[in-house]
Formats: sequence, C-alpha cells, structure tokens
Amino acid sequence: MKRLIAFISTAQLLGLVAIPQSFANPTPTDSFSQTSSGPVDQTSFDSLDYGNDTFQETSEELAAIRRDFDGRSQAYTLDEAIAYAIANNPTIQAAYRSVQSKQWSAISDKRLWWPTASGAGPYGDVNIVPTWPTIGQRYTSTQGRAYTTVESTDGKTYLEKTDSNSYTILDTFVPAVHGRWTFFDMPRGAVIKSSTEAAKAEELLFNMTVRDTVLAVQEGYFALYSEIKFLNGLELDYRENVEQLSQAEAKYSAAPTLINLNAVQQSKATLYAQLEQLIDMHVKLIQEGAKMARAMGLPIGTLIKPSNDFQMRPLGSWNMELMPTIEHALAHREEILSAQTLAKSQSYLATSYSYSYLPKLSLYGYFDYNAQNGIYGASDAKKNNKTWSWGPSANIGLIFSWNFDGTVNDAKSRSAKYASKQSLAKAQASRDMVATQTATAFAEYTTAKMSLNTSKAALTNAKRARDTSKILYQQNLIDATAYSAAANAVSIASESYTKSIFTYNNSLAKLYRYTSIWPVGVSKMLDEAVKILKEG
Repeated sequence: MKRLIAFISTAQLLGLVAIPQSFANPTPTDSFSQTSSGPVDQTSFDSLDYGNDTFQETSEELAAIRRDFDGRSQAYTLDEAIAYAIANNPTIQAAYRSVQSKQWSAISDKRLWWPTASGAGPYGDVNIVPTWPTIGQRYTSTQGRAYTTVESTDGKTYLEKTDSNSYTILDTFVPAVHGRWTFFDMPRGAVIKSSTEAAKAEELLFNMTVRDTVLAVQEGYFALYSEIKFLNGLELDYRENVEQLSQAEAKYSAAPTLINLNAVQQSKATLYAQLEQLIDMHVKLIQEGAKMARAMGLPIGTLIKPSNDFQMRPLGSWNMELMPTIEHALAHREEILSAQTLAKSQSYLATSYSYSYLPKLSLYGYFDYNAQNGIYGASDAKKNNKTWSWGPSANIGLIFSWNFDGTVNDAKSRSAKYASKQSLAKAQASRDMVATQTATAFAEYTTAKMSLNTSKAALTNAKRARDTSKILYQQNLIDATAYSAAANAVSIASESYTKSIFTYNNSLAKLYRYTSIWPVGVSKMLDEAVKILKEG
C-alpha cells in the first residue's frame, strides 16, 4: 500500500505512458477544447447542449504524468529484473534466514554427541548443598554433651557428663572440573534426524519462495510491457481520430448540416472513449508498477520500465506433453516435497519422545586440587590446633540415569505422530493442487499458442478496414458512425493481440514454475545471491 501511495503522490494519476507533448499544447488543427463551429439552424438545434470539451485538460494531465514517470523510472531487462529481485526481495531474504536458523538448529542437535565439561566445586556439582567453594573459607562449629558410664574404684558404676566440641575453620582453594559423555542416549539420534529433516523442508520452502518471486517478476514484467504496448497503440489510434475530428470539423464549418454535425459528435465520442480507456490503462499501470516494485524489493517511490530493446514476442516453447509435464511437477514441486519431509521430521520427533523412557549411560570424570589450612575438627579453636593439607583427587566411571515423567512425553509423542499424519494429508492436497495448476497452465499455453496467429491476423485486418473506411468517409461514401466503428475495432483487436502474447508468455512462465524447472540463468543468479546472503 505504501508503494501505491508513493506512486500517486506527485500526480493526480501515475502512469507509464501518456499522450504526446503536442497534445498539451494543441494547434489550431488538433485542438479539442476550441473546435470550429459554423452557423446552425437554431430552430433545429437550440435545444441541444453538448457541454464543454475537456480534451486539452486531460491531455495536459497525462503529459504531466509522463514527465513524472520519466524522471523516476529506471529501465531493466527481464533478466536484470529477476536478478535484482532474487538479491533484494525481503521475502527471499527472510526465507533464507529461516533456512540458516533451521540448519544451525540441526547442527546444535548433532553436537549433543559431544562430551560436556564444566568447572565446579568438590563433589563435581555446585548445585549440591552443602558444597565447598572454589576459593574461600569453611567454618563449622559443633558443641555436644554426652553421658558415659564410669566404674569407680569400689566397683560401682555411675553416669558422668562430658562435653564433646568440634571446630573447623579452614581457608580453602579447591579448583575442580568435571566432564560427562553420554554415549548411550536413544532419543538423541531421533532428535538429530528430526531437526535435519526440518532443515531440508525449510530449504525446499526457500526454493518455493524464490520460484514464486521469479514468476511474479515475469508476470509483472510482461503485464507492464503489455500495458505500455497497448497504450502506445491507443496513442496511435488517438492521433488518427484527432485527424479525423479535424476533417469532420472542417466539413461542418463548410457545410453546417445535421449530418456533418453528427460526424463531429461521433468523432468526439470516439476520442472521449479512448481517453477513458487511456486513463483506465494508467490505473492498471500503477497497479502493475506497485507489484513489480514489491516483487523486486525496490525502494519506495522508485519506478521500473522495460528496457528499450525488449519486444513482446513469444519467448521460447514447451516441449513436454501434458502427462509428462504433470508427472514431472508431481515429482519435483516443493509444496509436496516439503510437506513429506516435514512429516518425516515429526515422525522422528515422536520416536524421540517414545525413547525418552529408556535409560542413558554416560562416562563421567571428576578432578580437583585441594589446598587448605586452618583448624580441622579440633576440640577448641586455638592456633596450636592449626593444620595444613594439599593434593589432587579424581574419579572416573559410568553413570546410569533413568527418568519417568508421568507419561508426559508419551502424550507429546502421540501429538507429533498426528502432526506427521497432518503433513502427509497436506502433501496429498498439494499433489491435487499441483496437478490442477499444471494442467491449467498447459491448457492456457496450448490455447494461447493457437490464438497468437488468429489475433495477429485480426489486428492486421482491422487496420486495413480502418484505412479503407477512412478513404470511404473522405469520399462521403460512408457516415461517421461506420468509420468510428472501424476505428474502435482496431483498438479492440490491438488489445486482443497484446493479451494473446501476454497469455502465451505468462502461461509458459507458469509451466516453468509449476513444474519446478528454473528458467535459463536463474539457477546461477540464485547461487550468487545465496553466496552473498551467507556472508551477510
């Protein structure tokens, strides 16, 4: 929407082709707002009001639009437009970042095979309380009292109360490290396979995004050129009808009869219809320009026009028959393959949840160096009880671990299994969609190929009929209505021929897209763009 607003911000309408500059400064022979008028029988025509002509005003507005476009547009060849879109389209860039995210997620899961190590206090885990600090002081003070049986010299026994105190005040320095390598972990393998398949599915979706963008650029480029081509044809017809209006007005000026007045009004009606058609085509050009700018990732307010050497002609042909075309599409379309790959990923994920109830085996090792001094376990805290000790300690062995979560992971496994089935169902739906798309594009291509010759012949015949009608009208052998009909027929035939070429090229581009075949040169463009994205 921002692009569309920017396109119309500096002019009342934004188009890519307008009426020539000569129309903005009309001469006495082609002015439409100051047509010649001769004496008219007031008793016959005083009740008729034809209003004011607006040819000049409309022509000036269209000329302003053309100047605005020329100042803000850049010419691109079709290959240049595709290459620019692949390198700059934000949707493609976002899709590739998603691929990188999934790839690194898979890499992180693969690294679960690697051993882990960390620094810790004694006993290998600082989360165990109480523990020893790596560097610091330990303090323990225990005071106790007990009764003991004592036998006197005369053989009698009695209870005697005694105190038992223990003091520990140690300055410690105990750096330690522990490591673990879990070599038997059944869920881990399934997790790695799941994330790997998810990364593959994301790559397929990235290719699908690029193919959609390439098709959008091709369609937009063809549509843009078709609109310009058709506008150029309308402009030529407009010139012809301007000349015809001048002749009709000259006749009416010389002989102000009802028939000659009708000829003038018929010519004006034709010109007004063509002006309305030109304005409508400018609106379509705005829409096509907005689509192209969005597809290519152009800065807002920047316009594009086809290169001067581009000609709308049939671009290549399709060599496969219908069924081989559909079979190729079903075997290579990313929509199908990505859904199937995602189903595999979800199936592996379900397996990993199921395996989580199996035990794990790890190789564990611990090492520390203990240096401490102070009072340790003495009956009082006097300095003469101070001691010193130092030296390393280590242990190594196997750790067996097992966890039961109350069947939480079992429910997650079932959920992932149903998600896998859902993806398989989507894959089947995509197969139906792909078959329909491919068959439709093939039918469009076949019919467009047939209509090329007929529409071209129709245009040639319409132009000859118009030229003949013009001569007949100049010789007063037909009326203005017949000539106007012949002139309008040329516009219709020109539009039909332009649409035939557009439909042909568009259907051919769709066949490449719907069969997942890269057009010539696009694969290399994509490789270069991906290389830049990797570095970014």
